[in-house]
Amino acid sequence: MIITLSERRLSELIRGLEGIQDTDEEIAFQMQRHASRLFRHVAEDYRIRMVGLVEHSGGIGSFKFDISGIGKNWQTGGFDFEKLTAGLSFINPLCVSLEEQDIEHICDGPVATAMMDHWEEYAGTLQRITVSEIQPAIEKACLEFAWKPPSRNRVDRQPGARLRTSIRRGHRPVVAGRIKRPAPEASRGSRTSAATGNRLRRAGACATGSHH
Repeated sequence: MIITLSERRLSELIRGLEGIQDTDEEIAFQMQRHASRLFRHVAEDYRIRMVGLVEHSGGIGSFKFDISGIGKNWQTGGFDFEKLTAGLSFINPLCVSLEEQDIEHICDGPVATAMMDHWEEYAGTLQRITVSEIQPAIEKACLEFAWKPPSRNRVDRQPGARLRTSIRRGHRPVVAGRIKRPAPEASRGSRTSAATGNRLRRAGACATGSHH
């Protein structure tokens, strides 16, 4: 899953979690240390693990997160959307984008197979959406491609789709490369853009050792 955060929201989150009143500049100076504790908290409490920084533009950064640890809601027997929503709401992202491998963690059995086969047909509906839109968007796609009985007149979109699905399950980062990001603001100048980018890179640098 790709989660897009602003430096401002990230700083506010760090203030709230650590109970400090530091300015954005002061937090940025210790960003790697602060972000390491923040993302460790998210991983331990919500099972959403930060993998690393995907890209940044000015004060906006996109981070890759692993949601495989969330698991099932044992009361409903389905994916624990409540935990996912709680964790993402805590992070307070600008938007989220689901990747193909996320569907394998959310769905299982024949539903997962059908959803993986048709990924390209509904992937666009899961890009740059809000936290509250995730579950409805996935359920809508499931209704269309997994739960609805197949039409007699429907022809398989491409022969060998399931074979390609099994090959795709090497977890290549499909969505990250397709998301178009806004260009850096020219009015702020290249020096400001580089500074904010360095801050977000410091946040992403904590991925390797923060959750072990």
